[in-house]
Amino acid sequence: SPLGEGVAEDGLPAGARGRLSPSLLVQFKRSFLVMLVSVVETSDEELIAMITDSGDIDDQSFNQIIWETISTYCDANEVGYQYYKPTEDSIEQRTNAVELAIEEGATVVVTPGSTFGSIIAEFQSEYEDVCFIGIDVDEKDLVKSGDNVPVGDNVYLCSFREEQAGFLAGYGLVKDGYKELGFLGRVKESSSQRYGYGFIQGINEAAKESDVNVNVNYYYAGKYVGDDEVLDMMESWYEGGTEVVFSCGEGLYTSVLDAAFECNGKMVGVDIDQHALGEVYSDNPIVTSAMKGLNETLNFALNKYFNGEWNEIGGKSQQFGLENGDYVGLPTNEDSWEFENFSLEDYENVKTAIKDKEIIVSNEIDKELKTEDNVKVNYLN
Repeated sequence: SPLGEGVAEDGLPAGARGRLSPSLLVQFKRSFLVMLVSVVETSDEELIAMITDSGDIDDQSFNQIIWETISTYCDANEVGYQYYKPTEDSIEQRTNAVELAIEEGATVVVTPGSTFGSIIAEFQSEYEDVCFIGIDVDEKDLVKSGDNVPVGDNVYLCSFREEQAGFLAGYGLVKDGYKELGFLGRVKESSSQRYGYGFIQGINEAAKESDVNVNVNYYYAGKYVGDDEVLDMMESWYEGGTEVVFSCGEGLYTSVLDAAFECNGKMVGVDIDQHALGEVYSDNPIVTSAMKGLNETLNFALNKYFNGEWNEIGGKSQQFGLENGDYVGLPTNEDSWEFENFSLEDYENVKTAIKDKEIIVSNEIDKELKTEDNVKVNYLN
């Protein structure tokens, strides 16, 4: 189900938010991605290129939702599209992938993640005829030779208030009765940090309200995919008493899910509603997912480009949260709502409190986060 209906104050189109995309992996149940796709007049010379962040377009998360948004949009509008996966997880190889896409005729380059900030900063002036759409990139990420540079007219950046989605997940878990929690982030970058920063704040608020003790393990894996090392760590967490782990990192979920199933634990998904990933298990381990409106914001930017309205967004960096509309949140459809004590009414109440600024969720990730005495966070790195 959508995160919400209506048109946000900033004019972004409303529509289905956070639905799991059709799976590219046969072992997972197929579900459906509902998108807003406008048919526009395009040129045969247009080519949209997506550069992955070193992950795959079938990661059941960030890269996949962006790729499927592009492919659905381009199929509807008869626009050429291609993705490029860097040969390794490095700035050099991401830079090479962007250059290759432009050499092969890309007129729009879509880059997912703050790790592309320095590349956009370098190329926005070198390739003025190419438009760059940076998803989960903000103006602070545009660094060239150690200095921040202005957002070029051929660049549109959009990011999200992930800390609000993280807050809702952490708050809901504690209100549901969980007291031993974990956060597993991917690479330590801004969006992953905001998710975790909000997760701890939500845990803290709920623990304060309910007067319960909560323990949290907190760790950044430094990678985007699961492996034996991640699996071993997650098994040690669950075996040590952790009940639920927020898996905040694209392909990391594979190891977290396997460990959760083996150890009778639970998981929180990220970016999109990942509930369907757990349906291959006899008891679905996924309690909820912390989501953001990736597909609609990308469709919004593509429509601006192909409708000749790029000047309305070029040179801008926008960040979307509950104060703008339902751009972040938890899935509320019956199939995905695995909370037992935390009700939909409770969820809507706390979401409204954030929207109305009765609850302030900080995104100052560079500042030390202080918690109540009854919340213990074990920062492992």
